[in-house]
Amino acid sequence: MPQPTAETPCIGVCSTAIGDDVCQGCARTFTEISCWYELDAGHKARVWAALPRRRVWQALARMAGGHLRIEDGAQGEYAELQLHDGRLLQMSLPQQQGERREVPLTLDGHRCALLVSDEGWPQALREFLQATR
Repeated sequence: MPQPTAETPCIGVCSTAIGDDVCQGCARTFTEISCWYELDAGHKARVWAALPRRRVWQALARMAGGHLRIEDGAQGEYAELQLHDGRLLQMSLPQQQGERREVPLTLDGHRCALLVSDEGWPQALREFLQATR
């Protein structure tokens, strides 16, 4: 894996100062931002590697609306989005197969593999959220 040339992923748009758990600018968690210069090289590399998938989760969170958190689980990192209506949307690791990129979603026991490589994913997400009400 190529080493990042920047010392930090920060792009100067930190939203953790206004209460976000995940920065809308760099996609790091509040803890990662706060402790960045104390993290060892291996931990920093794992954070850098996680940023592309977190940006996918951020795009889904912007469309759905709510409060995004990054969690660690047995299968690795996943995201939870506390929707404005109080429901909790879980987003698993994006899956890539050729040109297809899917994000497994779970909401109130309902599951969906959202095809984010398709232009119609925002509408598909809205339909999934509506169907699970």
